[in-house]
Amino acid sequence: MPVPLAMLSWLLLTSTPEPAEARPDAGTSSTGSRSSGTTGASRSPREIRISPGRGLLLIFDAPLTRDGIVLEARESFRHVTLSADGLLLTLLPSRELRMGRRLTLTLQFVNEAEPNPLDLVLVVSPQSEPQWEVSRRLAPSDRAHTEAEESRTRLQECQTALLLATKEQDRHEGLMRMLIQGQLSSAGIASMSITAHLIIGQPETFRVRNAVSYRAADGSMRMPRMRLAVDLQLTNHGSTPWTPTQARLVTPTGEWPAEVWSPQPILPKSTGRVLIEVDLPGNATPGPSTLKLWNQEATRTATISGVRFP
Repeated sequence: MPVPLAMLSWLLLTSTPEPAEARPDAGTSSTGSRSSGTTGASRSPREIRISPGRGLLLIFDAPLTRDGIVLEARESFRHVTLSADGLLLTLLPSRELRMGRRLTLTLQFVNEAEPNPLDLVLVVSPQSEPQWEVSRRLAPSDRAHTEAEESRTRLQECQTALLLATKEQDRHEGLMRMLIQGQLSSAGIASMSITAHLIIGQPETFRVRNAVSYRAADGSMRMPRMRLAVDLQLTNHGSTPWTPTQARLVTPTGEWPAEVWSPQPILPKSTGRVLIEVDLPGNATPGPSTLKLWNQEATRTATISGVRFP
């Protein structure tokens, strides 16, 4: 069925789920945190919160090796830059990273002082930590002021660069942004009405009034991925309001976490809109699937089978 171009790009780009907040690391704050790694320190990786589209600055007191930076899902970061002196690492996560995802970051230093390598865990969270200072040794008091000034200077330079990069990204919207980010192939976006195929589980108190599914392949030939979305109109026949906040899509090849967006609670005897989006590896369309939705407290669940994609 024909679908307006603006609605398609909004559907696949602006849905904002409300996932559970990632667990923050002890002793951190929103203004920047300091992580100490000294000889004999625990090898348990420290956790650092990051947010999609927001930069992270890691400041070190010993230089890193460029070949020793190993970042899980590096393709999910728009910028991974090490300063010329090896003391400042800049990360700019993609806006497509899902909340709650955990990514490992392993860093190798030039010298052999412990700990080497240093292991960190990046946790995708709504609240990010824009700056971390990683100290592997105690700095003498007479160097503290100089190091602080150098860190502030590098921080200001990188914040300026990140701001310019973010503005460049934000001034493009809709399909143009998807093309710039390589999230859309020449095949475009396909859609189909699936209302007649859906079966909702019993004794659940919901009814599907209307449902349209979407499929869009990205522009990557080396590591193809596929975006799937479902636009639902659900009627709540229960006695209490319901807001879906989490979802999973069960396909013939496995279960996949999905992003959920619902503009407001679905009141009893009322119909509300729910958008679901999932990112799958590969470019083959999955067969008939099942969609599971539940609220924040996991007290009410909607299980919808017969979900198909164009």
